[in-house]
Amino acid sequence: MPRALVNRTIDVIQNSQVGHLSRTLPSLLKILGASSIPLGEKKTCWRFYFSGGGAWRLFATLPRSGWHFSVLVLNVALDLHRGGTGEYLFVDPANRGAKGRRSFFVPGNRFATAPLDWRTGRGQTPWIPASPTFLQTHMPFYRNTCIRTRDMKTVVLVRNVWDVIDSLINHYRVTPEQYDSFVGLATRRGNGPEWYDCGQIAKFYNSWGTVLHRTNVMAVRYEELMENPAREFLRITDFLEIDVGGAETLEAAVRLCSKEENQKRLDAAGVTRTRRVRFGDKRSQLTDHQRDHVVRLFEKSRYDQFGYSLDER
Repeated sequence: MPRALVNRTIDVIQNSQVGHLSRTLPSLLKILGASSIPLGEKKTCWRFYFSGGGAWRLFATLPRSGWHFSVLVLNVALDLHRGGTGEYLFVDPANRGAKGRRSFFVPGNRFATAPLDWRTGRGQTPWIPASPTFLQTHMPFYRNTCIRTRDMKTVVLVRNVWDVIDSLINHYRVTPEQYDSFVGLATRRGNGPEWYDCGQIAKFYNSWGTVLHRTNVMAVRYEELMENPAREFLRITDFLEIDVGGAETLEAAVRLCSKEENQKRLDAAGVTRTRRVRFGDKRSQLTDHQRDHVVRLFEKSRYDQFGYSLDER
């Protein structure tokens, strides 16, 4: 059997209901049997796994592909629609001694969001989503630990793979000596940094490509989002049935979320450098051998189903 057909067959099995259950059910049974976890937390985990906690909107996004920009624009639009000013701040927990927490642009009137993960609610009161609410994941379809994922209204946000590679390399500060590991030509050694690498990018495209034909799934390309943000966000809000006031409100929100406006909030917070927003355009210097390996990897994937060519850069 040709290798490409074998890979496609594996993808279909992994993304099936049976594949999903076989991967996740052992962890859920372990949670159920753990005497150290209170009954209320167990119920929250199980409820989220089978129902998404009541949420039914989902963003499945490649890292470095516009997720945080999208969240900010939608939140600012929501605030404007509800009579707010659309104002937002940059919050950097690291500057306040809070280790391990990420920095964000935080608007005043926000959507409720949560990871698509059955552990949502562990150690907390049961998670009850407000309206509107959406879930988010960077994971391949088959790795999402909620059995209702296939029924959710899902926006799959993707980007040209070469730009994703450049952005990830900059974001994780991957050095040229580590490029072979990043693209999959070498195995990482020891306790090296955790990267979202080329293999994971390919798995994202492969798995979400298996459900792209469904009427409850819509692909959005980063390039089109940046070219005409108001138009694409209107498509997204219409599809997800979120009322933010229409095109005029979205256009105002996009203006408020420009990089120039982001910079004003960074200056106000006294932040000189952040990985949350990227200024400038620094290209990675992959060798021809490394680039050829990436091409071979993505030629075997469902990358082209999202309208991309490996020649685009």
